[in-house]
Amino acid sequence: MALTPLHVGIDLSPLAFGNLMRGIGIYAENLLTALGEIDRSTPYVLFVANSSPFPSQSITWLEELPPNFRQVMIPMPPLGRAAALISHQVTLPAQVARLGLDVLHCIDTPSNPSHAGIPLWQSVPLVVTIHDMIPLILGKQGLLRWRHRLFYRLMLWASSRAAHLIADSHDTARQIVGHNLAPQARVTVAPLAAPRFTAPKRDKPCQRSTALADSMAWPFILHVGTADPSKNQQAVLKAFAWLCKDPGFQHRLILLGSHHCSDDIATSLEPRAAGRIMRLSNLPRADVRDLYQACTAFLFPSYYEGFGLPVLEAMSCGCPVVASSIPVIAEVAGDAALLVAPDDWEGLAGAVRNLLQDRALHDRYVEAGFRRAQQFSWSQTAQITREVYERTAFYSKRSRHGMQTV
Repeated sequence: MALTPLHVGIDLSPLAFGNLMRGIGIYAENLLTALGEIDRSTPYVLFVANSSPFPSQSITWLEELPPNFRQVMIPMPPLGRAAALISHQVTLPAQVARLGLDVLHCIDTPSNPSHAGIPLWQSVPLVVTIHDMIPLILGKQGLLRWRHRLFYRLMLWASSRAAHLIADSHDTARQIVGHNLAPQARVTVAPLAAPRFTAPKRDKPCQRSTALADSMAWPFILHVGTADPSKNQQAVLKAFAWLCKDPGFQHRLILLGSHHCSDDIATSLEPRAAGRIMRLSNLPRADVRDLYQACTAFLFPSYYEGFGLPVLEAMSCGCPVVASSIPVIAEVAGDAALLVAPDDWEGLAGAVRNLLQDRALHDRYVEAGFRRAQQFSWSQTAQITREVYERTAFYSKRSRHGMQTV
């Protein structure tokens, strides 16, 4: 199929603000890599922040994109927390206008006013990806500072004025429409997929850090997340403490991510369990893959998610998943995971115990999960996103020329 001639801008500056190794970074890397595979003719301008937290030259995947992708630095004035405000409300719109782009894609809706935001004014049609509505749903519980809540609502207002919105899941799309950010016709679902690491390869030795090697010396169950209320990490700790009451249960618990629940919480639940909980953060992607491949079970009892990418990550690596039964996880996992209510930590523990005691059940969910993960692909995500660019630019041009749209 021939591609419509376009000149697309994608703002990658959110990666400069602690997101490179998080979900937004995974989204940006895999989306752009897939776009580069399906589209080697469209000129793509990748806006990156000219600041020290974003060493663009060291990001391998940026350098490996085809020649039709080029980087343009957004100068960050030395104004401290106000730097991003000036760069994205003044400098970026000016650069977009000067380059004559057909569409600009903002890959996130931030909540921190010190981070790269969505331009409130833009000379070209905007496409905005809204990964979730969690800060709006949780309110003060999700965003403790009033200025963060105020800025997030400002970013949602900017998103509501965009030409088109992209959601990671149908559940998030329903929330976007339900909160009156946009009508259904201006929202497209572009599901994510597992990052491109392969199924288990036990025959190949790998170099690991001492901390990671020590953590993996015992059988373990894994949780990926933070202490954010939406992640429900306390349910993981309660379930693990309950399992540790069984003398025959010898597993460890690895918590992967930043800002874990405090040691006081873990210790208060079950002293026997406290010494068997290990915390890891900022691991290379290869080490994350090794954890998924080696763990006995993956726990993900979130209250809220925009997609639940770690569920597919675990499945793609051959790990059985126990997750919450919220709509978005059910949408992503299908029948390939054991789903329990997020408040039911005893059900969470019971599901893990069943996986440990019933090898046939364990293997069945390993196979089902691997098949489920194969149903999602970044090529599909890229194709849907590219079609959004085309439609947005097409209808914008018709509107500017006074032609009736459909």
